[in-house]
Amino acid sequence: KVVLIGEGNDFERLTKLAEELGVSEIVDFLGFREDALSIVSQFDIFIFPSRWELEGFGIVPLEAMSLGVPVVASNVGPVPEVVGMGGIVCEDKAEKYAEEIHNLFMSNKKRIALRNQGFSHIKHFDINNIAQEYEDIINYINA
Repeated sequence: KVVLIGEGNDFERLTKLAEELGVSEIVDFLGFREDALSIVSQFDIFIFPSRWELEGFGIVPLEAMSLGVPVVASNVGPVPEVVGMGGIVCEDKAEKYAEEIHNLFMSNKKRIALRNQGFSHIKHFDINNIAQEYEDIINYINA
């Protein structure tokens, strides 16, 4: 099953494409959801195929990691830096995503390892750690 959460410029195109490809029965287009995180928490794998070079911080993969969901993300813009070693970053091509998804589905051990890496990685973004880094910088400047 494939679940797409959110709405964007490609929503209509993707729904039509799913129909054309005959996969509408296995693809759920949920649109905007207030309860997106509770849905993501049930995923086996979270895919973040951002193609926008100006993505910004990209908090969504970190949210998936915090829920224990393995992440596969694109290598576009700042996404690789955000995902780091907490997920799999791959070239933004359908066959590359398919390969990584297949590898994860075939290895429960790899999914568990990636889940643990994600939990470890998100600690870098903890507000207390970030605050300490800023305090260290300020103290260095003032020294």
